[in-house]
Amino acid sequence: MTQQMYRDGAALILKYNRDVILLYRDNNPDLLYPNHWSLIGGGIEEDESPIEAAVRECQEEINITPLNVQPLEIADFNGIKIHVFIGHYDSLDGICLNEGQAYGVFQPKATLHLPLAFNAEDLLRRWVIEQ
Repeated sequence: MTQQMYRDGAALILKYNRDVILLYRDNNPDLLYPNHWSLIGGGIEEDESPIEAAVRECQEEINITPLNVQPLEIADFNGIKIHVFIGHYDSLDGICLNEGQAYGVFQPKATLHLPLAFNAEDLLRRWVIEQ
Protein backbone atom coordinates (compact mmCIF):
# COMPACT_ATOMS: atom_id res chain seq x y z
CA MET A 1 0.00 0.00 0.00
CA THR A 2 1.41 3.38 -0.97
CA GLN A 3 0.93 6.41 1.19
CA GLN A 4 -0.33 9.48 -0.64
CA MET A 5 1.83 12.53 0.02
CA TYR A 6 0.15 15.88 0.37
CA ARG A 7 1.89 19.19 -0.15
CA ASP A 8 1.53 22.22 2.07
CA GLY A 9 -1.55 24.27 1.44
CA ALA A 10 -2.86 27.81 1.46
CA ALA A 11 -6.30 28.91 2.63
CA LEU A 12 -8.02 32.26 2.44
CA ILE A 13 -10.61 33.81 4.71
CA LEU A 14 -12.22 36.03 2.08
CA LYS A 15 -14.15 38.95 3.51
CA TYR A 16 -16.90 40.80 1.71
CA ASN A 17 -17.83 43.85 3.76
CA ARG A 18 -18.23 42.33 7.24
CA ASP A 19 -19.16 38.89 5.92
CA VAL A 20 -17.08 35.94 4.75
CA ILE A 21 -17.31 34.05 1.45
CA LEU A 22 -17.12 30.25 1.62
CA LEU A 23 -17.28 27.50 -1.01
CA TYR A 24 -19.65 24.52 -0.84
CA ARG A 25 -17.62 21.48 -1.88
CA ASP A 26 -18.77 19.08 -4.58
CA ASN A 27 -20.90 16.05 -3.82
CA ASN A 28 -18.12 13.65 -4.77
CA PRO A 29 -17.34 10.75 -2.41
CA ASP A 30 -13.74 10.73 -3.67
CA LEU A 31 -13.17 14.19 -2.14
CA LEU A 32 -12.36 14.82 1.46
CA TYR A 33 -15.41 16.46 3.04
CA PRO A 34 -17.94 16.34 0.20
CA ASN A 35 -20.97 18.60 0.76
CA HIS A 36 -19.16 20.76 3.31
CA TRP A 37 -18.39 24.46 3.34
CA SER A 38 -14.73 25.40 3.09
CA LEU A 39 -12.33 28.28 2.88
CA ILE A 40 -10.95 29.04 -0.54
CA GLY A 41 -7.64 27.30 -0.97
CA GLY A 42 -5.60 24.33 -2.02
CA GLY A 43 -2.11 23.00 -2.47
CA ILE A 44 0.93 25.18 -2.94
CA GLU A 45 2.62 24.52 -6.28
CA GLU A 46 6.36 23.90 -6.38
CA ASP A 47 7.17 27.28 -7.95
CA GLU A 48 4.99 29.58 -5.84
CA SER A 49 4.88 31.14 -2.40
CA PRO A 50 2.00 30.48 0.00
CA ILE A 51 0.46 33.90 -0.68
CA GLU A 52 0.70 33.33 -4.44
CA ALA A 53 -1.06 29.98 -3.93
CA ALA A 54 -3.89 31.62 -1.94
CA VAL A 55 -4.42 34.23 -4.67
CA ARG A 56 -4.22 31.62 -7.46
CA GLU A 57 -6.72 29.33 -5.73
CA CYS A 58 -9.15 32.24 -5.38
CA GLN A 59 -8.76 33.04 -9.06
CA GLU A 60 -9.27 29.39 -10.03
CA GLU A 61 -12.20 28.70 -7.70
CA ILE A 62 -14.29 31.87 -7.98
CA ASN A 63 -12.60 33.91 -10.71
CA ILE A 64 -11.56 36.93 -8.63
CA THR A 65 -8.30 38.35 -7.32
CA PRO A 66 -8.59 39.09 -3.60
CA LEU A 67 -7.43 42.45 -2.28
CA ASN A 68 -5.10 43.24 0.64
CA VAL A 69 -4.15 39.61 1.29
CA GLN A 70 -2.33 39.34 4.62
CA PRO A 71 -0.98 36.34 6.55
CA LEU A 72 -3.10 35.27 9.50
CA GLU A 73 -1.49 32.09 10.84
CA ILE A 74 0.04 28.76 9.95
CA ALA A 75 -2.26 25.91 10.92
CA ASP A 76 -1.85 22.15 10.98
CA PHE A 77 -4.27 19.74 9.36
CA ASN A 78 -3.25 16.16 10.05
CA GLY A 79 0.43 17.00 9.66
CA ILE A 80 -0.04 19.23 6.62
CA LYS A 81 1.04 22.84 7.03
CA ILE A 82 -1.72 25.26 5.94
CA HIS A 83 -0.78 28.91 5.44
CA VAL A 84 -3.89 30.90 6.28
CA PHE A 85 -4.45 34.37 4.87
CA ILE A 86 -7.16 36.96 5.14
CA GLY A 87 -8.20 39.15 2.24
CA HIS A 88 -11.24 40.96 0.96
CA TYR A 89 -13.20 41.66 -2.16
CA ASP A 90 -15.54 44.60 -2.55
CA SER A 91 -18.12 43.23 -5.00
CA LEU A 92 -19.95 40.00 -5.66
CA ASP A 93 -20.39 40.93 -9.33
CA GLY A 94 -17.13 39.39 -10.52
CA ILE A 95 -17.59 36.04 -8.82
CA CYS A 96 -17.91 33.12 -11.21
CA LEU A 97 -18.03 29.70 -9.58
CA ASN A 98 -15.47 27.37 -11.18
CA GLU A 99 -15.24 24.74 -8.42
CA GLY A 100 -17.70 23.36 -5.93
CA GLN A 101 -21.50 23.44 -5.92
CA ALA A 102 -21.99 26.99 -4.68
CA TYR A 103 -20.50 29.88 -2.82
CA GLY A 104 -22.12 31.55 0.14
CA VAL A 105 -21.78 34.86 1.94
CA PHE A 106 -22.16 34.50 5.70
CA GLN A 107 -21.96 36.62 8.80
CA PRO A 108 -18.82 35.43 10.62
CA LYS A 109 -20.65 33.94 13.61
CA ALA A 110 -23.05 32.06 11.31
CA THR A 111 -20.11 30.16 9.79
CA LEU A 112 -19.62 28.36 13.09
CA HIS A 113 -22.95 26.54 12.62
CA LEU A 114 -22.16 25.20 9.15
CA PRO A 115 -20.73 21.79 8.25
CA LEU A 116 -17.14 22.90 7.61
CA ALA A 117 -14.32 21.06 5.86
CA PHE A 118 -10.82 20.48 7.18
CA ASN A 119 -10.04 22.56 10.27
CA ALA A 120 -11.96 25.59 9.03
CA GLU A 121 -14.16 25.56 12.13
CA ASP A 122 -11.17 26.10 14.42
CA LEU A 123 -9.71 28.78 12.16
CA LEU A 124 -12.98 30.65 11.81
CA ARG A 125 -13.73 30.39 15.53
CA ARG A 126 -10.38 32.04 16.40
CA TRP A 127 -10.94 34.69 13.73
CA VAL A 128 -14.52 35.43 14.87
CA ILE A 129 -13.39 35.80 18.49
CA GLU A 130 -10.82 38.38 17.40
CA GLN A 131 -13.42 40.46 15.51
